[in-house]
Amino acid sequence: MPLLQSLRRVREGRGVSVRQLSAKSGVSADSISDFEELRRQASARTTRRLAEALGVREEDLRQEPRGHPEPYSPECVEG
Repeated sequence: MPLLQSLRRVREGRGVSVRQLSAKSGVSADSISDFEELRRQASARTTRRLAEALGVREEDLRQEPRGHPEPYSPECVEG
């Protein structure tokens, strides 16, 4: 099951609210929020539905945002 690391960035970049995405995709707003906060993983089917609703490829929702280090990478640890 994929983590949707870029879901919020893509959704906000398209000017779509969580409620609008929920209505268009059929995925609950609570689930979308959980995916965006990486509290839950989406199934392949759910990822497909979200991608279709946003007009992007599924891979676009799984990509780590560029220019941002992993939360616990050495770049984030102050020396």
